[in-house]
Amino acid sequence: MSTWFLLPHLAGLRLAGPDALAFAHSQFTRAFSHETAEGWGLTAWCNPKGKSIAVILARRNENDVDLVVPRQQVELLARSLKMYAIGRKLEFTSEPAVSGSFTPSDSLRAMTVGTERGLDLGRPDSRSDDDAIAAWRVQDVCAGIAWLAPESSGQFLPQALGLEERGGLSYRKGCYPGQEVIARVHFLGRAKQRLAGFRLRGPKPPDEASVFDEKGAKCGVVLTSEPARDGRIGLAVVSAGLADQTIVLCCQREMTLLPPSSLC
Repeated sequence: MSTWFLLPHLAGLRLAGPDALAFAHSQFTRAFSHETAEGWGLTAWCNPKGKSIAVILARRNENDVDLVVPRQQVELLARSLKMYAIGRKLEFTSEPAVSGSFTPSDSLRAMTVGTERGLDLGRPDSRSDDDAIAAWRVQDVCAGIAWLAPESSGQFLPQALGLEERGGLSYRKGCYPGQEVIARVHFLGRAKQRLAGFRLRGPKPPDEASVFDEKGAKCGVVLTSEPARDGRIGLAVVSAGLADQTIVLCCQREMTLLPPSSLC
């Protein structure tokens, strides 16, 4: 039996109507169609310059699409998407209650957030559980889910946020906002930034987002961090040339770059 708990730092948005799948396919970085597998997966919504406005967990249902984003981004996302939906047979419904489970049924299992986690919207049987929320947030870090805050929205290409490696970025599905820029980086060059996990010494959260190399040059930005044994773990966007196991500095403390999956 599944045990569900509320995730108050996240919020949901449902796209419903005959045009829901086509609209999602035209706006987000992964494909949406009746042939696309059901279940949760990563995607992003980008601006015309190819920079990610929001990283999203999306689930295709038979006739609608569910979206989950950080709560502080959901109002902006809903308001902005509606501007692109004029003339579409489409309804937007806010689903403020997002629930998680570490023992989900197969039909609700998340694809890219760990094989033993489930995600759902509007479950009345969900409870409050601070320990489960903390564990969930750590698992998001280890899964490489690079949630964006308002201050980091519109700053990074989806490649820099690890979406390509996690199945959240298609180069062949057709046009969507920023697609030309994103595809050009892939086919004609290479991304200058990448997503990295990190371990940061000391329990105090970073009091600034900047990351510096051994020469004192800025080489990255912290996106998120969570308490962990002997310090903190988190995700950062760093220069693509920085390899795993590199030691950098953040808020005058040593930070070791690691694959996100190795942090748990």
